[in-house]
Amino acid sequence: SFCTLLAYPMSIPLRDVKLLRSIVDGLDKNRLSFYKPHKNRAAMALILRFNGDDGVKVARCFSNADRGINPKDVVDRLELHADAKAESSLSMLFLKKRLMEESRWAGVVAFPGGKRDRREEKTDFQTLRYYCDYQLGLPVDSPEFVVLGRLPDFFMYSRALGHGLMTARFVILHIGELTPSVRLAHHDIKALTWAPVSALTPANVKRNRQRHNFFAYFVRDDYQEFVSTHFAGSKLFFPSVDMPDHFGELWGFTLTSASTLLALHGQRRLDWPLFHSNSLFVQTFFVDAMHGYLEVTKNEVVAESRTQHLLSFAMIGFLALSVAVMVLSYIAVIIQAMALAANKAERIRRNKESIDSHLRPSSPILNDLVVDQEEDYRNRRNASRQAASERWLGQLEREAKEDAGKGGGAPAGREFISFTTAKGVTTTDRRIRESEPVAPEGETTQSAATPSGDA
Repeated sequence: SFCTLLAYPMSIPLRDVKLLRSIVDGLDKNRLSFYKPHKNRAAMALILRFNGDDGVKVARCFSNADRGINPKDVVDRLELHADAKAESSLSMLFLKKRLMEESRWAGVVAFPGGKRDRREEKTDFQTLRYYCDYQLGLPVDSPEFVVLGRLPDFFMYSRALGHGLMTARFVILHIGELTPSVRLAHHDIKALTWAPVSALTPANVKRNRQRHNFFAYFVRDDYQEFVSTHFAGSKLFFPSVDMPDHFGELWGFTLTSASTLLALHGQRRLDWPLFHSNSLFVQTFFVDAMHGYLEVTKNEVVAESRTQHLLSFAMIGFLALSVAVMVLSYIAVIIQAMALAANKAERIRRNKESIDSHLRPSSPILNDLVVDQEEDYRNRRNASRQAASERWLGQLEREAKEDAGKGGGAPAGREFISFTTAKGVTTTDRRIRESEPVAPEGETTQSAATPSGDA
């Protein structure tokens, strides 16, 4: 091997070697915390290799005896032949899903991998090995592929699965001399490409390309119905990167995984901010609040589970919003009722003042005149009542005399009593007695001598 190196002088890009060093050190630092247990699991691979002549140079640094070599030893050997003047040639494998109506991921740019659904697959790497062979025909367990480590497992909600999906992400470096030949599963995979890592920079990120409905990111149907009703026009815009040769747009989970890998080298995350909205309300009370929380926590694992936090923050936000709207509505109703009551009281007061102003005399002379008119009205009313009472009394007396002339005396028990009321009006009351008949004039009886008061 040493003679081969002398015969074929090599210069591997130093910037790519430094990137690999940062990736290996970062993955080794988190090797005890990348696994997260879950019922539904999947596996995917981020496969790296050097393009062109640099791939041949890298392959000459290793032999078949290096099977199972440590990732740090791989980087150490590459550093021996690093050249700071060489241009970057490190690339990453992407594939494009075939357009199928029954597939929700149709046309999406993704990494090789899939969901574990075979009983013989006991580990995540076995699942990865199966899908790499099934989709591309790549033997990732051969000496030409070195597993550099694993990124933290990524959890995604899925309406189809119900309980979500935990995805294991393996980082693999191809050290073979030739570009690995592939055998595409054409019924599932449309095409693949080796995209240069140097193209995945913040300057190439587009913020308004990927647009999706806000309610589409809620798992439960009742949540979707509520959000689609009240926020029908709200959209979420996700960052994306145009792939070379019009291969497609890199966004979503695939962009997040690539961004997480490159962030180990200190590069600013391509998927941050995770999304933004055209709705001021959603942007202020949901998007900004979520990003602020993630900034405060500074937790890489939490930041990656954006879908999980999307739902939790949405539920908390909508709950707080519902309570606030309910409280504000009650306060508004109370204030409106108080305002109506105050207006009604004010109208009553003004009407009363208007009536009083019309009825109240405007001078003492008019006041005396009103008093005199009221007193004159009372006197005339009393005089009228007195005259009516006297006429009635006279008629009764005439009837009594006529009865006495015909029958020799007044009817039994008839007596007329005149008295004066509290208002000074003389009235006559007719009462019935159960005593003996009244004697004619000139005759005296015991009952007639009885005082009228006793009767």
